[in-house]
Amino acid sequence: MEVKSGQRLQVASVTASSGYLGAPPRRLHFGLGEQGKADYVRLFWSDAVLQSELEVAANQNWLINKMQRKPSSCPILFVWDGERFAYVTDFLGVGGVGFFIEPGVYAPPDPTEDVRLPPELIAPRNGRYLIKVTEPLEEVTYLDQLHLVAYDHPEEWEIYPDERFTGTQPFPTGKPFAVAEKIFPKAARNHHGENVLDKIRKIDRKYAKPPKDTRFVGYADDHWIELDFGKQLQNLDPDASLILYLYGWVEYTYSHVNYAASQAENTMRSPWIEVPDGKGGWRVALPEMGFPAGLPRMMTLDISALPIRKEGRMRIRTNMEIFWDQIFVGENVLGTQMRENILQPSVAELRYLGYPSEFSPDGADPTLYDYQRLDMGVPFKNMTGDFTRFGDVRELLKKVDDQFVIMARGDEISLEFDASQLPELPKGWSRTLVLHSDGYCKDMDLYTAFPDTVKPLPYHGMKNYPPVEPNLSASKEYQRVWNTRRIVGN
Repeated sequence: MEVKSGQRLQVASVTASSGYLGAPPRRLHFGLGEQGKADYVRLFWSDAVLQSELEVAANQNWLINKMQRKPSSCPILFVWDGERFAYVTDFLGVGGVGFFIEPGVYAPPDPTEDVRLPPELIAPRNGRYLIKVTEPLEEVTYLDQLHLVAYDHPEEWEIYPDERFTGTQPFPTGKPFAVAEKIFPKAARNHHGENVLDKIRKIDRKYAKPPKDTRFVGYADDHWIELDFGKQLQNLDPDASLILYLYGWVEYTYSHVNYAASQAENTMRSPWIEVPDGKGGWRVALPEMGFPAGLPRMMTLDISALPIRKEGRMRIRTNMEIFWDQIFVGENVLGTQMRENILQPSVAELRYLGYPSEFSPDGADPTLYDYQRLDMGVPFKNMTGDFTRFGDVRELLKKVDDQFVIMARGDEISLEFDASQLPELPKGWSRTLVLHSDGYCKDMDLYTAFPDTVKPLPYHGMKNYPPVEPNLSASKEYQRVWNTRRIVGN
């Protein structure tokens, strides 16, 4: 805890108990002399959240309420919808590096994510698609490639990429799936036997919720959703791929939470799929199915090989804090009737933005972000290192070469894509846009690997982070020309 009043700066700590007669004082006293107030009080909490309070009056017992905020996640995406920049979701959380799983183990990053841009949410302005990639949290982002993929298809199709957070290889491909007929469960019950069918029929922010483990953010008690599709799957084409679609979000945990959970011998388990065992019970059919990679989005999974077509029953089980909003299956109707075109950005400008404000449209989680309402000052820590200079960064985003656009907190990349380069749609066809991204991100959690510095830089050939060998593609010339914005941590 740090108190500044005039020329006087005082620092004190509240530590944990050290045994019998070793309890520290729970109340701290700061003398302000003739000052009538403290200019600021800054607190650094044990979970690495930095909190600042301004102009705190003297001569009082001041009770401090800890700020509840998310220090890190991953970049946030906005698109022009014809009237304003609309929030889409976060992305590239799959590329988090240095994330602590348990002592001696860090999660392997997946550097690619393909983000579907809802067709009803994006519209060209003056013939261009406008996209904002923002970094509103306490972290660093390393972006290697960004481009748009335009899928043209019959209008009765919906296109979704092969995407989810797996944590283990093989990682999702990002290739498109097409669904023409959605098959919803006839029944859905949770681990308490409660009917949750209405919670997973449509996307409406009314989620099938997990039983939270209040000790550990992102953890939950063991729970499941049992899905019964009846006989709907029996007459499907046995040669067609069967795709499971799940729309929802996950409460990401943090490195320090995983450390605490490991001390309690609590292990997080990614969702898995169970099917009836023929004896009145259940057996594991897929040990890991993945989960939605952050804030609300659609994840997809090919379940063609699972034995569910005959009975039409399955369970999705986990102890993660995951919220499901819509679940259905569908045959992958993708064929020769689809066209694919790639758009490179005609504008990619790195600049300072500020921090889009968080809000909730209904008072419930998860909060969303408003690009039109910016906070210019947020009490975040700074990561020490050399960040990419502001300006045109198209050259760095053209190809995957481990030469990144390195973004600091408060930065954005403003992207424009020339829609006139795309062919005219045939009658009865629609277009779905997907943003392809390649890169990494790293937070400042106390138990994340190298949380206070931009280096060591990640790269695609590393076995995990932190890498044993340095990023050899990050040449001195690249560093000298591009990464000239020095920021020193606090």
